[in-house]
Amino acid sequence: MSEDTFRMGADFEPQEAVVVGWPRLIEPVKGVFAEGTVHEIVRNLIGHVDKIIINCGWPGSAARCREILEEGDIDLNSVIITEIPDKMHWARD
Repeated sequence: MSEDTFRMGADFEPQEAVVVGWPRLIEPVKGVFAEGTVHEIVRNLIGHVDKIIINCGWPGSAARCREILEEGDIDLNSVIITEIPDKMHWARD
């Protein structure tokens, strides 16, 4: 492959890190709390990937993220929390 060719790796290939967007919604949707779902995703990633990066893209969300993760017995040393502003929480590839 030449240097000017871009290749996107497949989902199943080894990864350097996984980036997760912390949800803006703190109200349940159809009875499910998005924060709890992200907590479960992070909990299940620990030990399977080298780096877990959680972006908290709106004011105050990083503190809430830390609170939820600590309450759920996740060691904050096992994640990297960033605060890069975004207009929506949807993150893909």
